[in-house]
Amino acid sequence: MNTAETYLFAEYQSKIKDLNYTIGVGAMRTYNSQEHYSSEKYIFKPSLSLSYSINGQWFFRYNGYMSGYAPSLSDLNDISQAMDKYQVRKGNPALKSVTFLANTLTAS
Repeated sequence: MNTAETYLFAEYQSKIKDLNYTIGVGAMRTYNSQEHYSSEKYIFKPSLSLSYSINGQWFFRYNGYMSGYAPSLSDLNDISQAMDKYQVRKGNPALKSVTFLANTLTAS
């Protein structure tokens, strides 16, 4: 079995008065292969961070990013694997990669 993961990321940071911002963009490639089956997925991963200070006493920060993950080769194989005498794990070749958004807002 061969597994590889490659990640490329670029980021730009700047400031406008009391607002600091960071914009990032990234891409991830996952690759799995075993005998006659292989899986290759590309996942886009942008990010944004904003922080703002009011009078040096209040501070607000927003972080948001989009990410994802690809199923492993064992998840994709159409083979039943006995976990123990009560459980059997079976892969699903129709699984797709997952994309999700994450957001946080912090005030102090």
